[in-house]
Amino acid sequence: MAKLIVYRDNQGDYILERVNQFNHSTIHYFVTAEGLKDRLEYYKSIGLLDTHDLIFDEDCKVHIQHLQN
Repeated sequence: MAKLIVYRDNQGDYILERVNQFNHSTIHYFVTAEGLKDRLEYYKSIGLLDTHDLIFDEDCKVHIQHLQN
């Protein structure tokens, strides 16, 4: 199954990595949590969160929780 992986890098940027069923990935960098939330809201609106496993680290948990309801 495809995955969405959310984490923070060493510089403090938010990273959203979208991995498809062939294990190829696209990485998006966000300076702010708002940018990350906007992208995740967009993915939710088009149904992408229903077709991808959502994986995230503890630093990003607060920004993800509202999407899982």
